[in-house]
Amino acid sequence: MWENLGIAGLKIVLALYELGGEAGFIAIAYHGHIGKKTWQVARDKLAKYGLVEVVEQGQRRWLRLTERGRRVAEHLRSIEDLISQ
Repeated sequence: MWENLGIAGLKIVLALYELGGEAGFIAIAYHGHIGKKTWQVARDKLAKYGLVEVVEQGQRRWLRLTERGRRVAEHLRSIEDLISQ
């Protein structure tokens, strides 16, 4: 499953967590250091696995972490903290 999400998917989950659980492309791209195409592909995979919800309002589209996504992000944060010690 990790392979399906890729590094970009994990970066998006962690970026969303750090941004308060909800953000649009620009904030996620800046925070996670990813491009638009990468965001689009990873967004669809994350939604497929139930880690994010794609929210649309008019032409605006953003991502919201699901409860499952939040739990994954908390584990990723713990892993990052352990590695950086």
